Amino acid sequence: MKEKLILGSKKEVVKEEDPWMKGNKEWKIRVGYRLAEDEERSCKACKYRIRIKYHGKSFNKCEKLGLSHSEATDIRLKCICNLYEKGESRVYDADYGYWIK
Repeated sequence: MKEKLILGSKKEVVKEEDPWMKGNKEWKIRVGYRLAEDEERSCKACKYRIRIKYHGKSFNKCEKLGLSHSEATDIRLKCICNLYEKGESRVYDADYGYWIK
């Protein structure tokens, strides 16, 4: 949030929207993206999860949300959505450009 000075001493708080919020936030609301009740049934165990390894770090993405270089499309492993399906997730090594599993 930014504060904007108007006519001397009056302040108005202006909320700035993130540019990614419109698309990704709406998608997460539409599919019921929320904190999972248990780890057995979460994004960590979902078949749509893709873990991307890049420069010694791992980034978790969802195939259904789409893949991008932005952290706005990262998912949290302790969450779940209505598209959840139990299965083996995939791992992509971006440094070398190949799928590990």
